[in-house]
Amino acid sequence: MNKSIKNYLTQYRHNHTQLSEIASQLGELLDSGVDIRLAFYTLSKHARLNKAFKDMKWKQYLEEGKDLSFVFREYQFPFLFVSTIKAGEDSGRIVQSLYLLADHYEKLGELKNKISQALMYPLMILITVLFSFYFMLYFVLPNFKQLYHGLGLTVPSSTSYLFTIQAWLVDNNNNLLYVILGMAIVILLAVAIKPIRFYLMWLALYIPMIGSLFRYMNTHVLVMQLSMLIKGGISVNEAFSSIENLYRGPIAKEVNNLKQQVVAGNQISVTLSKMKCFDQNLVGFVELGEATGNLDSSFTGAEIFYNMRMKNLIQILLKSIEPAIILVLGIAVALIIVTMLLPLFDLLENI
Repeated sequence: MNKSIKNYLTQYRHNHTQLSEIASQLGELLDSGVDIRLAFYTLSKHARLNKAFKDMKWKQYLEEGKDLSFVFREYQFPFLFVSTIKAGEDSGRIVQSLYLLADHYEKLGELKNKISQALMYPLMILITVLFSFYFMLYFVLPNFKQLYHGLGLTVPSSTSYLFTIQAWLVDNNNNLLYVILGMAIVILLAVAIKPIRFYLMWLALYIPMIGSLFRYMNTHVLVMQLSMLIKGGISVNEAFSSIENLYRGPIAKEVNNLKQQVVAGNQISVTLSKMKCFDQNLVGFVELGEATGNLDSSFTGAEIFYNMRMKNLIQILLKSIEPAIILVLGIAVALIIVTMLLPLFDLLENI
């Protein structure tokens, strides 16, 4: 097996909460004067974090005089995490960099949890309705079909069409199950594999309403990363060079173009105004930062703005999705029930 693929499959994955805890606890230990080796030993004994450093290789690296950034790189921590640690080492502000990382990943974790919570309730409604459809398909409709046949009733074309669909679904339930499982696997792989995920995010930019949400998400993550790197002691040029490696696909090309414009000394706001993957409100923050010569503060202000904006968007999304799903599925269930009962209505009219 290719070495890079093997490493990808066997490496330990750190979620945002674990990354925040590692950075926070290591920062507190170093800030209190604890030796770096004792600090790592403490992390290795932490119940939630011991999987990260349980092999004790960190001890060998530190005894060999390796930098802290080298240790985290060997343990395959995210590029942004390692870059910020490296910047802290170069600037002599390693503790501050660790605190910034803790805050950054805590915010990312909160954002992810809010999005998950926003989608959880609609998902539960969808699952409940699907089970209702399943019950109607296999138990209710066949009984009504037998009832109408036994009574010798002539069913309307709409009811006949409903029974035809029911029969086809029952006859092909195994094939449909394979299709659903295949689609689920494709979706899971698309979400898990970063290049595919970035291409899907790029395509989502062209979908009405959803595109605006993804632009806000892209911009929010961008300003969070830039603000953290700059606060950690990295220059604006170096910060843009660092974040370039965090993206894949078409978005990476846009970010690379943005980096080249920054390195060439061109105005960032002009380049941002031509990019479709980021929200255009960011241009105003950058223009103000360029005019005052204080881009650092402009990215910090943008981070606060988009953090609040994302919270509001998630709340709006949650309030909009729930009634929309209930309305659509309710109408579908009502139509099926009415169509199924039409022959009974005709029978009652003839009595």
